[in-house]
Amino acid sequence: MKLVKAQNKKKNPKKSPTSSELSASGRRILRKVLTELPQIPRMKRAVGRVTGELQVELSLIGPKAMTDLNNEYRGKNYATDVLSFPSPEVFRKMGHLGELIICASVLKSQAREQGHSAQDELLVLIVHGVIHLIGFDHELGAKQAREMAKLEIALLEKVRKNGSKLRTGLIGRAK
Repeated sequence: MKLVKAQNKKKNPKKSPTSSELSASGRRILRKVLTELPQIPRMKRAVGRVTGELQVELSLIGPKAMTDLNNEYRGKNYATDVLSFPSPEVFRKMGHLGELIICASVLKSQAREQGHSAQDELLVLIVHGVIHLIGFDHELGAKQAREMAKLEIALLEKVRKNGSKLRTGLIGRAK
């Protein structure tokens, strides 16, 4: 009689994180970003005088919902990676900067394309979105794009985890 050993199926070390895992990571990343943001002088000035702790709402959604939002608010009929919705000034003074909405499937796809983890891509998207929330917009011209790209790098350097290979933000890699 011949014994056959069962093959051990190796778990995929690069398995795609679940939405709840991404949400938990996103909350941790967002706390770090909001803690470090005032440490960068240009960002501190952009935030202005805030009487409370900095806050941002974060939602991860699917491609259909993101397509609908992107179409409604930007007139673009596709799922984008991140949308930023700044709070009115009265709430900003209390520390609430606004809301970030991230499409989980686009995030995962971009992470694969860039050759890094979904958590690294989540960091890039949160940093990009928060910079939008404090008033910067790369779509307003080359000068704003350059400034925003520099701010992305500065904030990424402050919050990226050890071992992360991130060297540029969303704007820098789009060039």
